[in-house]
Amino acid sequence: MKFLIRLFPLLIWLIGVSNSGLFAQAITMPIQSVPEMSLDTLNSQIFDTEDDFSVFIVEYLDLPMTNSDSSISKQILKDSLHMVLNRDKKITIPKAYLNEFSDFIIADPVAMKIMAQTVDLGSKVNLAKFTFEVKEGDHFFLKFDVKKGGIAGMQIEVLLNDVRIADDLSIHRKKEFTKKFVVSKIGKVDVVLRYFGFLKLQGDIEVDIVPMKQKIRLQQARLNRVVQEELNVLVRDTIYKTLFDEPVLVSHSLNLKGNSVFERQLELSQDQQVLGFAVFLFPTDQKEKLEFQRRDVYREDILQDFALKELIGRSHVYLPEFTFSELNFSVFDFNQKNYWLNGQNQFVESWNLSKNSKRNYAFFGVKDDMKDQRIHIKLINKSALYDQEISLKVIALFVESFNVIESVEVQEFDEIIILSLL
Repeated sequence: MKFLIRLFPLLIWLIGVSNSGLFAQAITMPIQSVPEMSLDTLNSQIFDTEDDFSVFIVEYLDLPMTNSDSSISKQILKDSLHMVLNRDKKITIPKAYLNEFSDFIIADPVAMKIMAQTVDLGSKVNLAKFTFEVKEGDHFFLKFDVKKGGIAGMQIEVLLNDVRIADDLSIHRKKEFTKKFVVSKIGKVDVVLRYFGFLKLQGDIEVDIVPMKQKIRLQQARLNRVVQEELNVLVRDTIYKTLFDEPVLVSHSLNLKGNSVFERQLELSQDQQVLGFAVFLFPTDQKEKLEFQRRDVYREDILQDFALKELIGRSHVYLPEFTFSELNFSVFDFNQKNYWLNGQNQFVESWNLSKNSKRNYAFFGVKDDMKDQRIHIKLINKSALYDQEISLKVIALFVESFNVIESVEVQEFDEIIILSLL
């Protein structure tokens, strides 16, 4: 039932219900706008009789012959559908409505008056010929009645496609000539009147044609519709967060006023899904001179671009390498289940080191089961003579999810039936 209700606006559009008062009485429902559509014809079949058509509905489409709903509104709906097909000779309906035509009866053909006139014949005009175009299956009716005049006879001749099918040489006053037949082939009918007398003769000629009872053509088709729907869409976006970006001074080991160790704890994320993090260490005095290589630009920021490409494994960014032979650069967690030192993993459990990582820069892909979201960065100056003035940058990549209402085009398909009277 829900299916029929959804298709009702479509049905209204298809059969032009606005011109049918009966249909409007059957069901009252707001008319909705019908979206742009296209039609694909799947199958076509012609039935010579209503009985053949009914059998097809019941046996081949597996639809019930009768409908259990015998309400007045349902009967008015059926009568309206039948009326529209008989009136307009064509109707388009949803497939679900086809069973309403299991007892459809084609309206009887209506006789058409083709000719009704008086013919005058005499010594000067003794021949009259009338020609009529006919179709196969037409019932042709001819009547000629001599009303007055004439003491001698006359002849009437009927030809179908130039072949004589009837004639009479004894037509005279007060006699009526009639001829009816079924046209076997499309073409023309000629009626020829010849008068053999000298006095004026007058008669009435009438021609009626009753078309052959129409056949039913059924076309199965698919109606393709594009409609707009609002969907609640989950959007996932990669977010970049700078955890640290500052110069660091690490004193030599004999400098009693300085500190030869730099250590910082960083929080990756508290509530988002972490994808990974990247570290980059370089001499502070080289900050304006850094050179790097990349073929494609995914992100303008060089460290973000490096991290994203290492994460997805496509293309690469090559940052400048610095050895820092007298500096230990390490990344680890509290339990040291993940420990990286000078470009090499010492222990690994919850993160993976990317292949394009070096001694002074690296990307760590984070596994889903990483429980502790804190990392520790540690720098130790092993030199007894020189301070290390360096810059450290650490970024994290995580996923941020949010819902948005998005209007999308959705293609829908409805099976429809096109019925025509031929």
